[in-house]
Amino acid sequence: MQGILNSEDQLNQSEQKTPIALVTFQMNMSVFKKEAGELIRIHNEWIMRNTTHEIVSIVDGVAELADGKFVKDIYHNKPKIYFGRIEVIDSGVPVFSRNGMFSRYLSKGQVLKVVSTIKINTTSYFGINEREIISSTTNGIRYMPI
Repeated sequence: MQGILNSEDQLNQSEQKTPIALVTFQMNMSVFKKEAGELIRIHNEWIMRNTTHEIVSIVDGVAELADGKFVKDIYHNKPKIYFGRIEVIDSGVPVFSRNGMFSRYLSKGQVLKVVSTIKINTTSYFGINEREIISSTTNGIRYMPI
């Protein structure tokens, strides 16, 4: 019967992908679509610089945006990507350099963007800039994903 979807079709159409990050592009970027597993450039369509978009996945430098479009070589033009925020709820939260050396303490009330996540052994770390990290097990912080 036409016009009626089976339960598998309904599941696929209602499946929403959850954003993992926000990205702001520093330059205009070409837009791609996926057809038969291949990325095909959409002619005369661009993502304009200084616009922010939700990312649902990044695989091998290809970002899938929440609207179903794709961007290749996402890291090439150094976009601003962040995965969430850290709110400092107690003073004295330690920050470390990426090589493990103590850097500084954070004060209560500060809010920092998480620009990367790193896993070392069984502990996850939040990158708050290119040089500093905070352990996910640190007391006194609250992580808020995108």
